[in-house]
Amino acid sequence: MTNPIPRKISELPLLSSLSNNDFFPVVDVSDTALNSSGETKKVSYITLKTNIQNAIDTDFTETDPVFSASVAFDITQTDVDQWDAAYAWGNHAVQGYLQSLSAQSINNLVDVDTTGVATDNVLKWSGSAWIAGEVTSGTTINVLNDVGNVNITSVANNQVLKYNSTTSKWENSSQSDGISLSDLSVTSNSPSTSPSLSYNNTNGQFTYTPPDLSAVLQNVVNDTTPQLGGNLDLNSNNIDGTGNVNITGEVKASSLGINTNNATIAGTSGNNRDIKVIGGAPYYYDGTDWRQFYLIDAPTTIPSDTDWDNVMIRSTFDSDIVDVKYNVTPEKIYSTNSTSDAIDIVSAPRKVGGGSLRINSAARPQSRLRYPVTSNYSFTGAWTMEAWVFLDSNSWSTSAQSIFNGDGTSGEFALLVRQAFGVSSAIFSWYNSENSSHAGNTGSDIVTIAEGNIVGAWAHIALVRDSSDGTISLYINGTRQGNTITDNDIVNPDNFNIGGHSGQLNWSFNFDGYIDDVRISKSTRYTSDFTEPTTQLPISGTTSQISVPPRYVQGEIALGSSPTWTGMPGVTPSRLSDGRYRLTFATPYSTDEDYIVLAQGMDQGFGCYIEVNRYTDNVIFHIKRADIDANIDDGFIAVQVINK
Repeated sequence: MTNPIPRKISELPLLSSLSNNDFFPVVDVSDTALNSSGETKKVSYITLKTNIQNAIDTDFTETDPVFSASVAFDITQTDVDQWDAAYAWGNHAVQGYLQSLSAQSINNLVDVDTTGVATDNVLKWSGSAWIAGEVTSGTTINVLNDVGNVNITSVANNQVLKYNSTTSKWENSSQSDGISLSDLSVTSNSPSTSPSLSYNNTNGQFTYTPPDLSAVLQNVVNDTTPQLGGNLDLNSNNIDGTGNVNITGEVKASSLGINTNNATIAGTSGNNRDIKVIGGAPYYYDGTDWRQFYLIDAPTTIPSDTDWDNVMIRSTFDSDIVDVKYNVTPEKIYSTNSTSDAIDIVSAPRKVGGGSLRINSAARPQSRLRYPVTSNYSFTGAWTMEAWVFLDSNSWSTSAQSIFNGDGTSGEFALLVRQAFGVSSAIFSWYNSENSSHAGNTGSDIVTIAEGNIVGAWAHIALVRDSSDGTISLYINGTRQGNTITDNDIVNPDNFNIGGHSGQLNWSFNFDGYIDDVRISKSTRYTSDFTEPTTQLPISGTTSQISVPPRYVQGEIALGSSPTWTGMPGVTPSRLSDGRYRLTFATPYSTDEDYIVLAQGMDQGFGCYIEVNRYTDNVIFHIKRADIDANIDDGFIAVQVINK
């Protein structure tokens, strides 16, 4: 190949177009390895083109011309300023422009929702787009649409806007609502003689100062009509969170009402000196027990038992088992002679008063209340045994149950009830160990009744003996029932029992159920049908019974080194020395002559006498044997303390 002939550039032929692979000679001045002035190299057209484009994109910034005013082209300075401002907005190719606010052209706006647009609506920014002003709220261009969701339907004069959190709207307050303190940011001051409502324009808070009525209340207190007391203190620190008002001094009124009526003593709580109505009667709490009191100024006749002298046993079973006639507390026993834990006073079921006696012989056989027979008792003549009876259906069977009975080696008797074989009936019978006609296992039958009348239900039972002929009659709910039993062979037993019977001569019987309002009398109370009692029977007697005064105390001191008191609450016994005993009152008298004391020695086995010394807070007894004038520390002292 021959070398090309060198030619001048002007002699080279023209190239009409360049292809990507055509080369340009380039001197690389950075490469001086062969020539100190740089090395001649080649570069393709496409490479040169690409490098130039990249350099333009990164190294060059287009600058639009800044126009100036030109009279020749009718360009004013205002036009120039507007073009410059528009140029500063950015890429004009992608900007949206509001061309018109007419109803026909509003759709030209970008992201404008025109759904539901009405006359005079305005545009609102929803957070993501422009939307038409709310139509349902009633806002228009003329009335408060700039406030937001404002409901101004039925606007009246002098009304204010109130925010409704339920509808999330501002609404005008109705005329019936108006505006109250609860609608405002408000605090309260202590009462002042200058009541006011002030506003702090710095924190936007109202402050209410109520009036101080202490002076007004003092005038009411000192006024004689009406008279509320010597000192009625109604300051805020004397009003507790429950609405109670603490009053110091004496409070008087035209009437005093105690509205709450507690049905029973059992379960009624009390603080010292509380007064409450219990079972319809007023009671005072002495710190230990509830004590009934009578609001009287003079002796008053009250309903009483006109045959009280013949009562042997009278128990209400409202709160205890004590016999109120002779202040006897019977023994709780079962079987032959063991203390029973299956006898309780319960609040339900009960028939009258506050409680009833529960005897559960299913748990303890022959459980009963035992009253040792004394000279106060007699069952050889006339008598009436009555009570409300409720038999437990769980233990109801053909085995006879005893309601009333006497036991002991002297003789035994019982009123029995049992289930009839094969039918739902209850059979009452009379048993007497001393009369062969009535000495069988269940004695002699008196009457058969439907068991539902006494099993799981209350029935008033009265068993009555007429001493003139020895006849015994049974009354159930006031109506005489069945056969009349004749029995002239009854003897006084060793014990009288309510509930179960533990036979020492023949048979034993259980009782499982409830007994309420017992009265045992040594008289024939009923000779014909009567209306069964709907309230408690009397617990006192004689035809002109004087009501018991508030400080009445009755009971007995059991003598000895550690004396005990049995009877009404409110006193405490103590032994001072041989034959000397003190009875201390829970609440002292004003003077030692405000009361009288009746005292009698009991069960000493010889004659005795008692010296009594009265004091405001106690009374001292000195008991001595009459025949040898010696101090006594055996037996009992019966005591009555009565207000004058």
